[in-house]
Amino acid sequence: MGFDDKGTFEIYQTVKNNISNFDEKLVKSFAQELVKNISRRLFIGWQDTSTYNYVKGDIELMIYNDDYSSLGLDHVDGLLDLMMQSVVDNYSLN
Repeated sequence: MGFDDKGTFEIYQTVKNNISNFDEKLVKSFAQELVKNISRRLFIGWQDTSTYNYVKGDIELMIYNDDYSSLGLDHVDGLLDLMMQSVVDNYSLN
């Protein structure tokens, strides 16, 4: 599929596995845009509480973004936590 890194692919898989009807290109775009948006916050020690909450907020904004509303991400229970786990697993340097 051509992802830049494992984290982006895992976010893509998480979304794909948790929605029933999906547009593959739109899900890929969502994952790539999400990582691009949060990458400015990812640095050594980023997991302090405030930065963690900023990243979580960035993901929430993407979930509710009108560009991705057709995916219905805002109706998937636990999706935010699953995506945060992918971020922590793939972008944590601690």
